[in-house]
Amino acid sequence: MTVDLGVNGNPSLTLQGYLAITSNTAQVGARAELNAHGGGLRLHGFIGFDALFVFSPFSFRAAFDAGVDVKFHGHGIGLHVHGAVSGPSPWHIDGSVCVSILFWDACLDFSKDFGGTARVELPSLDPFLGSPPGAPLAAQLIIGLKNALEDPRSWSSVAPAGAFSAVTLAERPSDAPTPVDPMGAASLHQRVVPLHRPITQFAGAPPLGPGRYYIQSVTLSVGRVTRW
Repeated sequence: MTVDLGVNGNPSLTLQGYLAITSNTAQVGARAELNAHGGGLRLHGFIGFDALFVFSPFSFRAAFDAGVDVKFHGHGIGLHVHGAVSGPSPWHIDGSVCVSILFWDACLDFSKDFGGTARVELPSLDPFLGSPPGAPLAAQLIIGLKNALEDPRSWSSVAPAGAFSAVTLAERPSDAPTPVDPMGAASLHQRVVPLHRPITQFAGAPPLGPGRYYIQSVTLSVGRVTRW
């Protein structure tokens, strides 16, 4: 996304940003740039960053840039900073700082490693059970397939094509069991894990359990799923 807040190009302030998410990464970045000129004076400044986060095993890298140039009739001073931080285990930071004055440029580079080398891994979870019992309240609660199957909202009734409905269902509470038309079928909709397919990651970590789930049979009793 880009937003231009300039006024006829002078001054010009441009803001940019992006966000991307995959099954095991998140990427985010932004940049702001300012340009202005008048009376022989020209100003240019910018600041921005790009970051990549990997959930399992957890790691990240963030790069940043910033700079400002002020010139009068083509001559002036400038300051530019570029760097990157990555980690953890170990943490690493590197970059450079450059100063420009008239016709002279000088740069100072830096690089430093610190911390241990042990990688931080996310704990494995069972896709069927989700978050283990007794998980701390501060932890992210992960819904498992068992919870989805027991949730009445995951089930709906599907009538066959061309069937004539002889009754009209009365309104019922949202948490009430879903009735199934005798001429139709029960339909399951859940977004926890794919069924009949191999599961290589769950909540960003290697999954526990069989790695593949099937719905072999369904028994309905008073609107509740009692066996799967």
